Amino acid sequence: HKVSQETTLEMANKFTQYYQKFVGKR
Repeated sequence: HKVSQETTLEMANKFTQYYQKFVGKR
């Protein structure tokens, strides 16, 4: 379903943001 895909994309975006924050902090 499209909803599932959207949710996955949002989760991936959040994960990327966290990763970038973690890397940027270093």
